[in-house]
Amino acid sequence: MDQCGQGRDKELRYRFIYNHFPSLQEEDIIGKTDVEIFTGAGVKESQEFKKEVLERGLPAKREITFETELFGSKTFLIYVEPVFSKAGDTIGVNYMGMDVTDQVNYLSILSFCLDFHGLILISNSGFQKNKVH
Repeated sequence: MDQCGQGRDKELRYRFIYNHFPSLQEEDIIGKTDVEIFTGAGVKESQEFKKEVLERGLPAKREITFETELFGSKTFLIYVEPVFSKAGDTIGVNYMGMDVTDQVNYLSILSFCLDFHGLILISNSGFQKNKVH
């Protein structure tokens, strides 16, 4: 399971990153925002989520699916917490993302199978009631 840790300033520019995508170098990331680096579904949603945490001053988590040229379709469970100065001012956010794509796909398949199994049970119970003995 891939994990990524990041620190962002008030403008949501990267201050540091742990375990970044292999084809990117630190100089491609530090000082930039997600929308300056990535394009595709989920990028703006992720940026807005970080802004919400920054504005509210409370930690939160959310599952976001990204569709980018860099890494394709991936779903991440994202945890974002505000970072405060000694004076109590919000000065940025810390971010932890965990790739949960396989788990999401597994749960979708499991849900489909359970729904299908339920339909079979309902169908069989109707068949049993109508069966002549």
